[in-house]
Amino acid sequence: ENMFRYLKKLLYVLPASKFSLLVAGAIFIVTSFIEALGIGIIGPFIALASDFNVIEQTPILVRIRDFFGVEDASQFVALDGLIAVIVFISKAFAALFTQVFITRISDRQQRLLIIKMVRSYLDAPYVYHITKNSSSIIDRLIEIANAFSNTIFMPLLTTLANLFLFIALFSLLCFTSLSTMLGLLVALTPVLLFFNSFAPKVRSWGKQMRESKADIIQTVNHAFGSVKETKVIGCEEYFEKQIASQARKL
Repeated sequence: ENMFRYLKKLLYVLPASKFSLLVAGAIFIVTSFIEALGIGIIGPFIALASDFNVIEQTPILVRIRDFFGVEDASQFVALDGLIAVIVFISKAFAALFTQVFITRISDRQQRLLIIKMVRSYLDAPYVYHITKNSSSIIDRLIEIANAFSNTIFMPLLTTLANLFLFIALFSLLCFTSLSTMLGLLVALTPVLLFFNSFAPKVRSWGKQMRESKADIIQTVNHAFGSVKETKVIGCEEYFEKQIASQARKL
């Protein structure tokens, strides 16, 4: 339930259209398939290269050999090696393309989010602005938009890409060795539960970080916004202690 509520809030804040999210999902599915294919091709190729008799024992290899019309076993293994190299090069380009895509779409969402927030703040009534600290608005426009892109949206896209890769590898392992897959699940479950227990602490730390940054901006505005008064009164040490206190919290 908390996850669905979190995703609902994320989609509300996210300036991206549903079509762009579908395109991202399709790209992740394709690249995950290529990644899984590159990983899954290693074992069969090594087995084939070490024992040519595997060709005759595997019906699908026989069909592939007949399709290409290659009779010599060594030539067929060489052809498989060439295919493996092409798959690995494609895997590398797919991984690079995915990272570039994630970075570009995250930067674009950050830019659109800043524009969306500025428009919302400008459209807010005057009463809202006299009850809110301007430093918190500055912090949200600069820091939160950046944090949303770098610590929420980009990792979320990376996690989504890894999730599709996990599904592809999970299916591959279930097909090749179900016992190994079950052993991995048993081994990883405690680790996942351990990290999941930190979720409430991470949320509270994030809230404290936001409040500390807003207070630092507010103190800096007070100290340097009227620096003449600060010098005359001699309260530099007071502002220094305030910023040091908030910096420790941050």
